[in-house]
Amino acid sequence: ESLPFGPVDSQGFLLPHDNFLGACETAEAADAALERLREEDLLVIHLFREEAPFWHRPGSVLVVGSSQHVELFDLFALRAEETDGTELVNWPLLAQKLRGILSQQDVLKIVWGGIEELIDMAIELGLGIARSLKPNEKDPVGPVLDSQSLLQELFPGSGWPSIFRRVLGLRLCLEEEGSNWSRRPLRRSQLHHAAVMTWTQLPVLHALCAKTSLLPEAKLRGHVCVQSRTRFWLRSRDGGKHVLGQLAPPGRMVEPKGA
Repeated sequence: ESLPFGPVDSQGFLLPHDNFLGACETAEAADAALERLREEDLLVIHLFREEAPFWHRPGSVLVVGSSQHVELFDLFALRAEETDGTELVNWPLLAQKLRGILSQQDVLKIVWGGIEELIDMAIELGLGIARSLKPNEKDPVGPVLDSQSLLQELFPGSGWPSIFRRVLGLRLCLEEEGSNWSRRPLRRSQLHHAAVMTWTQLPVLHALCAKTSLLPEAKLRGHVCVQSRTRFWLRSRDGGKHVLGQLAPPGRMVEPKGA
């Protein structure tokens, strides 16, 4: 594809990385991406999901970013990759490595949604894989900083694009906000949107941490969960309770008025 890796709107924020290699669609490429992230002690992680009439929406693209790298993993392609048994890395092994990042105790994970979202990711990575191929399935995940709860406390009623502009004075391109994450091939502008919406949490949090009067250490620690064991959460969404895979109520996929 000849289209550049960047926002649809030329005035939107452009990811300041010139080493983007595209979304990883093979286990070999994904394994190399994990190697590039191996020495990092701070990661920001987000899972973009397919829209579906279930509370559990299948994960489509996993984004893992650090100060120097942003790696995108096309989970649909990785699960569907055909192998002949001679590969050094296959999907079950790769899923185990990705799951291992979520459990590394010396790596702080920044996740929009905090520990519940991190647990959902861990469960998602293990779906469809025999238990015998998931030796570390029960390892607790964490530590994790819930960027959503922290930023909503600091900026009540503000969405992420508004927070980003208030803190850094820059504008995010939202042209790909309603993307269909189940359709392939993914557009390069779509991949850039996923990378930007994930990675930009890092400079915003760095800027806020520099202002100790606005974000003292005690407040920051209040949004960190050191670790938690994976389990199916009974989570609250729109005033109701659900478990993964439960059919959503009618109208969940309809945009509310004024959205």
